[in-house]
Amino acid sequence: MNLPANTKALLAFGKSLRAALSSPDSQEVFAKAVASNLWFTEANIRQAVDAWADSLSEQEVTQWEGHDKITSKQKEVGLILAGNIPLVGLHDVLCVLLSGHKARIKCSSDDAVLIPWACELLIQANPAWRDQITFSEKLNGIEALIATGSNNSSRYFEYYFRNVPHIIRKNRHSVAVLTGNESAEELVMLGNDVFDYFGLGCRNVSLVWLPAGFELHRLFEAWEKRCAELLQHPRYVNNFDYNLAILMVNRELHYTNNAVILQERTQLSAAISVLNYASYQHPNEIHSWLMENEEQLQCVVSAAEWVPGGVGYGQSQQPKLWDYADGVNTLSFLQQL
Repeated sequence: MNLPANTKALLAFGKSLRAALSSPDSQEVFAKAVASNLWFTEANIRQAVDAWADSLSEQEVTQWEGHDKITSKQKEVGLILAGNIPLVGLHDVLCVLLSGHKARIKCSSDDAVLIPWACELLIQANPAWRDQITFSEKLNGIEALIATGSNNSSRYFEYYFRNVPHIIRKNRHSVAVLTGNESAEELVMLGNDVFDYFGLGCRNVSLVWLPAGFELHRLFEAWEKRCAELLQHPRYVNNFDYNLAILMVNRELHYTNNAVILQERTQLSAAISVLNYASYQHPNEIHSWLMENEEQLQCVVSAAEWVPGGVGYGQSQQPKLWDYADGVNTLSFLQQL
């Protein structure tokens, strides 16, 4: 089969990422990334690289609509990348390159090692991309912008870059909706959605909706092994101890297994080591709540087809190439510049 150039480059990049998992050179890069951000463990970095390698299979790439449409009007696109989890900004870089534009990248200080490393692998996959990638702390003179930040930083971005086309992402959160019929294995998988990358990603579940009468001990039992792993990380333990102390001082009701804290409230944001939960009586309550909070949600984890557009247990950190952040088609935006 005569594949398009972009498809070939993506497949080559995917193979490079797979090979990197067993490369001594990559081991040095991973160690450097861990040293620069203590939330980046080697296991988490490997998980992110492995997930990207999986997503860049021929089947997945060929299903990604629009990735092979190159614009005839090349522009310089500024990228302000997040760094909360390893390689979280890589999808934006790929979209700019695939659309034919130039990427001027401002890395997060939290992920200033892995993104340049991944870009070198991209250039090896397609040497023509070398002229399309630059790194800079300043983004003056750009012709478009894609920025990921907080609700506070988004206001600054929107003002400063108001005169150029832009995608500016704010805080989003993910939730899980349980039916009550989940198997023990499915609850274990839900633990991945909650705890992968220490819960720092916007696709991590921070609030779980439970059917009335659901027994919380089922969650603690399913997550026993995962929680034991979390307790090996000093920063996580420090956050747990701090958040638990605050709740105890304030005499707020909570439940804990000494590794994760469950707190009953419908708030979407949750501190590290804290998981919010709420109960519902009827599925219609959930569907109404999801619609009301749609603008704040990144993804919804639930049983297959139980929630429209939801993802299965354990799948929140494995988005498809076409699962665009905030539901905004980045490729389409770039191709229309």
